Amino acid sequence: MPYQSDPQYQRLHQEIGVQHAWATWICQTQDWGDLAPQSLRPFSTRFVGDRGGDPAEDQRRESDSVWWFETGRGPCIVLTHEVQSLNETHFPWRSLHYAAGLVLNCLATGTTQPVTGYVPYPLMILLYRGQARWRDPDWRDLFHPALRSRMRDYPLDMVVFDMHHMAEEDIPPHETLRLIFDMERALTAPNDALGVLASRIRNLSAQGDIASLYGPARAQSLQASLTRFAATSVRRWAPADPPWEISDTISPEELIMIGEQVAIRYPTLEQRGERRGEQR
Repeated sequence: MPYQSDPQYQRLHQEIGVQHAWATWICQTQDWGDLAPQSLRPFSTRFVGDRGGDPAEDQRRESDSVWWFETGRGPCIVLTHEVQSLNETHFPWRSLHYAAGLVLNCLATGTTQPVTGYVPYPLMILLYRGQARWRDPDWRDLFHPALRSRMRDYPLDMVVFDMHHMAEEDIPPHETLRLIFDMERALTAPNDALGVLASRIRNLSAQGDIASLYGPARAQSLQASLTRFAATSVRRWAPADPPWEISDTISPEELIMIGEQVAIRYPTLEQRGERRGEQR
């Protein structure tokens, strides 16, 4: 099955405000000290030895979101994001191949951690948004059972979020990340969900931090991407010809109006759920 990136999440993961939230959460949960904000930057997705290979794979890498950041207590991280709706048997191997390519690229280009000279550590965040519960694919399943005793630990560090089945307490508490998870899960929420989400986007206190660390334009871009993400998500169950236009500069106030139109068109949760089932 050819790889297809999700344009909604692709745009979100290009926002430094979203990556700041992920990097901060990782530092806190791993006890790695504070994030060094000025170290956060996009990282090259090119592989060592690329010679213009498979165009589809090249396009995939160009659209991927890979970020470098440094932590207060030492480790330097290369953070990769995956978003998918399927349990793929080969997923562990595809992910390992990708992480290995990033490490080899660092070695070949001399891209190492300042002072220590260590290669940055590849860490993957997987956002799984399928209807069925996530089942960890066993990377050994592709091989004959007699070979299992020869296979040691899977070497790639991956954090998996089963977005539609995970417990509330397992959702990252960071304000920006919580909002993204709630927008994904709001497909089965009450009809006023869009208005509530729009208000949260408008009042997102993290925008002040992003403005002070990375500039006002970055904060404005974060708000615009979050708002567009919420509005575009509606189209998974809304009509093929929705009664609104979604522009790149859509505002939270416009999103509240969209929510009111949706509530009129689909007054019951059951109708929303039926449409969602058709689209997903």
